[in-house]
Amino acid sequence: MPQNDLEIRVEFLEQAVAGLSGLPQQMRELSTQFLQLREDVRSDISGVRAEVGELRNELHGVRDELRGEMRGLRDELRGEMHGVRDELGGEISGLHRKVDGVRDELRGEMRRMGDELRGEMTSMHHELAKVILATQAQALTLHENLVERIKRLGEGFKSTPES
Repeated sequence: MPQNDLEIRVEFLEQAVAGLSGLPQQMRELSTQFLQLREDVRSDISGVRAEVGELRNELHGVRDELRGEMRGLRDELRGEMHGVRDELGGEISGLHRKVDGVRDELRGEMRRMGDELRGEMTSMHHELAKVILATQAQALTLHENLVERIKRLGEGFKSTPES
């Protein structure tokens, strides 16, 4: 049996070697496939890089456009704000002039009323002074009449006999 075992072993080794004989060819094919895969991946990565670069350039362009539009809008808004400010300034100046006119008119009216009041007060003062003088004269007359009556009454009491 040992011979038989040896034959089986040799046969088994021949089959194993026969199976391994295609291995170098498979390795070359795999190597070629790996090289091809590597080239494809490099090509794809280069394409992706190029697309990313294009997208980056497009984004820069869009950013620059937006900046320009924003500057334009900012300048337009500033212009409108200046216009509104100028318009309001004119309105405010007009209101100041109207207020000044009304103030001057009120001051004039107040002066006129003050002058009228002074005139009426002076007139009333003179009338009151006349009334006071007239009342004083009447009081003096009444006083003199009263003194005269008292005097007469006093003489009348003297001329009557005392009994």
